[in-house]
Amino acid sequence: MTTKQYDGDAILKDGEVLNVPMLVMDHAPPQIERHAPGAMVVGDADRDERQRPIEIRKRHLSEAWRSPITQQADLPTEHPANVDAAYEAREQRLVNAWKGGA
Repeated sequence: MTTKQYDGDAILKDGEVLNVPMLVMDHAPPQIERHAPGAMVVGDADRDERQRPIEIRKRHLSEAWRSPITQQADLPTEHPANVDAAYEAREQRLVNAWKGGA
């Protein structure tokens, strides 16, 4: 297959090749200090600082069930006699849901 260089117009024709220069950097410059392979020593202060948000979240999740329910669902307690009444009651709940408990 023979190829020809792009002639500079706005459209590449069949067989034309457009070469675009591209700078690729596959490693960091030597002046940037990088972590060496192996174990990294973490002090107690760093460990405590990283552990604190985790402990707060765990405590929140484990105590969440103790909080009172702030809003009860406004659902009917009795079953409607027919399907049409049930559908209409559902529609009314959905239409008024944005009002917040109405």
